[in-house]
Amino acid sequence: MNTPALLDDKYLITGSASGTSAANVSYTMLITTPLQKNIGCKHFVSGVMEITPSGKPTRIIDYGNGICDNIITITVNNHTFTVYL
Repeated sequence: MNTPALLDDKYLITGSASGTSAANVSYTMLITTPLQKNIGCKHFVSGVMEITPSGKPTRIIDYGNGICDNIITITVNNHTFTVYL
């Protein structure tokens, strides 16, 4: 934010949440590694969060290593899936 150009700004998001989905399933969410959002990129470029639906295994969502792309990985029960946003 110390430069006149807006497109080089970066933000880190941390925190946790809990709630109930539209399907009436309660869940908790924890950001374990801050999510980085670069203004010039459509998606988060890095960070990890864990989402745990009630009675189900935790889903680990990894946004990558800082590259501006549309690829994330989701790990459930030690099985990792690549997802294109």
